[in-house]
Amino acid sequence: MKITVTVTGANQNDQVDFQVSAGNHDASQYGAPVWKINGTSQGNQDNIIIDEGGFTGTTKTYVFETVKPFDFGELSINVVNLEGGPITASYKTEVNGKVETNENVVVAVDQSYSKMFTYRSNK
Repeated sequence: MKITVTVTGANQNDQVDFQVSAGNHDASQYGAPVWKINGTSQGNQDNIIIDEGGFTGTTKTYVFETVKPFDFGELSINVVNLEGGPITASYKTEVNGKVETNENVVVAVDQSYSKMFTYRSNK
């Protein structure tokens, strides 16, 4: 599974959370790497959250990739624009090279956006 997220326009007073998770119905993931972010292994974390602080610096795009087959996965998005200009959030999920989700949203000041997606095995 590969998930690419990009957020622009967010500041420290906004709320932006992207959460990804993946796992198996057996113990094969325990103690072993599950995700890479922008090419860097995240150890045995099966659940990772990037918040607004991750999008207010120079990095605006994150690529999450599973490092082994999974039985189930999830992407959760929550954007609350509390001040400033609009926040643009783009996200795409690919499973076995096939695009499953590809959305671009613009969240105006005093508005919010929330979605959750689940994905099945790529085994």
